[in-house]
Amino acid sequence: MINKLVRLLLWRSPSPSHLLKYWRWRSLRYGPRSAANLACPKEELQAFLDTQKKELLHLLDLHLKKDKIRLILDFGCGPGFFSTALAEHFQACVTAIDPTKPLLRKAPPHPRVSYLLYQPPHWPATAQNFDLIWIRHVLAGIPAAQLPALAQKLIQSLSPQGKLFLCEKTGPFTPEKGDYWFQRPAAFYTELFKDIHLQPLKTQKELGEEVTLFLSK
Repeated sequence: MINKLVRLLLWRSPSPSHLLKYWRWRSLRYGPRSAANLACPKEELQAFLDTQKKELLHLLDLHLKKDKIRLILDFGCGPGFFSTALAEHFQACVTAIDPTKPLLRKAPPHPRVSYLLYQPPHWPATAQNFDLIWIRHVLAGIPAAQLPALAQKLIQSLSPQGKLFLCEKTGPFTPEKGDYWFQRPAAFYTELFKDIHLQPLKTQKELGEEVTLFLSK
């Protein structure tokens, strides 16, 4: 209840600046755990993340040519939960970007991972043609009105044969007022990325919530 009241005091509508204030406050309150679902107990978080890495990377191996992945964008990397794993798994260079500076400070260093602060609308990775863009539980925290422009930036950052992988909470639309996380149907995301033919791979339960995994064709 207290956390909800703090959010309402910080902002009343889901504008980018208000959301950034919320995530900065959350990062200071919970540390790296703020980038995860708080329904996962603190003592179980690392085991949960390890399982996620194993399952999601295995899924990508079924659909991608691993040796073709040389440049990766980890969009909304938070404290780098998956950044180093992506670099190791694909033996690739990873550009990991996030708008929350306190979380980036907590990210683990790696010789093939570059962490960059994303200050919307300034895009920090315009010179890259990524073979893989990885987005896990990020877009649901961005208001729908902001997503078309962001989607185009992401699409433009892909190499000609590049793939976009998306993992998001899905389900019926929820109101975008007085909250920081917005549930949308899977069809919302396939339409958002229709230019690269984003398709659902599977839908599963994660901490009691519906989550859909997508990959562009």
